[in-house]
Amino acid sequence: MRRQRVRAKGVFALNVDAKTGQVTSIKIERRTGYQVFDVADLNALIKWRFKPHSVTKVRIPVIFAGGVDSIRTTELKKMFPDI
Repeated sequence: MRRQRVRAKGVFALNVDAKTGQVTSIKIERRTGYQVFDVADLNALIKWRFKPHSVTKVRIPVIFAGGVDSIRTTELKKMFPDI
């Protein structure tokens, strides 16, 4: 997929246990369009930890940009205008 310069974006909503800071569940609000990316996101995000008593819900935008070394902030704003 990297050679194809695949670009995908998704949004994931994390529920966090306030006492421990551990992610308890994840809802896919917007799929990336590629199952392999969605699964990779879920596997990574479930391992995230937050400072206890800091958050209970977090929305995480995710971007995959194959073949691109870096993405500028302006590019992110174009891809995620509602976030």
